[in-house]
Amino acid sequence: MTDGGTDDQDTSERILAQTAALFSARGETGAVALLRAVQRLEFEQTDEGFVDATNWHDYYWAAVFYIEEVDRAAFSSQVLDHLLPTLIEVAAQNQRIDVNALRVRPLLPDPDHNWRHAMERLNGRPGWAVGLTTPAPN
Repeated sequence: MTDGGTDDQDTSERILAQTAALFSARGETGAVALLRAVQRLEFEQTDEGFVDATNWHDYYWAAVFYIEEVDRAAFSSQVLDHLLPTLIEVAAQNQRIDVNALRVRPLLPDPDHNWRHAMERLNGRPGWAVGLTTPAPN
């Protein structure tokens, strides 16, 4: 389940900006550069639940970074573990409580109506999509 809407987008952008500002104040320019690479931040409910003091069952939320596929390798599990505590603190101060995870997903491009032709030009051969290997010659 994902939140949506303009208010959520504004809040997400504020959370990214405030998180980057905290890392910048700490001199962690690498973390700032990574946060600048995040194209979109969303929050989704996880399958993990908890029971609070009133025995109310609720679910945790995951922050989801949408990034360009070329940036994916920079977001290792160690990097996500480093970013998460600060992101949790900032999210909580923006009424996004119960965040306990950080995930990364590829930002899907908006396809052009001539996407097949564009893939041919990028790969140099008709019929082969970018990222697929050419079979060995017979």
